[in-house]
Amino acid sequence: MTNKSLDFSRRHIGLGSDDVSKILDELGFDSLDAFFTNLVPESIYDLKNLSLPAALDEASALKSLKEISKKIKFSRAILEMVFITAMCLL
Repeated sequence: MTNKSLDFSRRHIGLGSDDVSKILDELGFDSLDAFFTNLVPESIYDLKNLSLPAALDEASALKSLKEISKKIKFSRAILEMVFITAMCLL
């Protein structure tokens, strides 16, 4: 039995642990944690207060995104107004 969440990330991200190690070595870091600690400002790097839902498999993620997208209402008038405003700024 495979973990669908891992299958999705491997297909779309594509880096194996050897690739990650080579990249980190080239950049001068010994781990992803060290890399991200250096990359992300301390003021926003707070792992202890994360409240994340469980990972979804690809099919469940797509279903969830479709449900969310149904709640988004775009008005044609608003889109036209944004387009006209953007054209006037050019």
